[in-house]
Amino acid sequence: MKQYIYCIYHVATITISKLPPNLLTQGYTMAYKVVDLVKAYSIPPTFVVNNGQNGIHVVPNGAERTWEPKGTKDMQVLGLEDKRQITTMVSSSATRDLLPPQIVFTNRTTFKSLPPNNQGKTNYIKDDWDLTFSESHWSSLETTKKFFTNILLPYLQS
Repeated sequence: MKQYIYCIYHVATITISKLPPNLLTQGYTMAYKVVDLVKAYSIPPTFVVNNGQNGIHVVPNGAERTWEPKGTKDMQVLGLEDKRQITTMVSSSATRDLLPPQIVFTNRTTFKSLPPNNQGKTNYIKDDWDLTFSESHWSSLETTKKFFTNILLPYLQS
């Protein structure tokens, strides 16, 4: 008689930091502060810009799920340890304008980590994307200065 093993499609999980218990209150407080400043100083909505950064895997592992026998407590998911990333910083204004992104690559001393000069890179530069690098792939003081110079100021001046 054949013995069947029932497998379940599991999701790989990671530990996340704990959210503060007053998360919504903090969000509303921040939003009201922005509204107060915009009204007090007559700031145009175009000048209210929100940005965020997100790490993106250079080699998408696609291994966020795996098949394991039912009841498995620990499972191996290959590729999760690959930490190579770039950071994309995206911004939008209160008038729903989407600003060009800043892409931050990892490189400690040179521009060799940036994409090669080819048609794809030419299109990104033509569309005002800011391709830069930092010691880690995260934003730094230098990449923030480049963001202001290459993306935010041209947008505000237009």
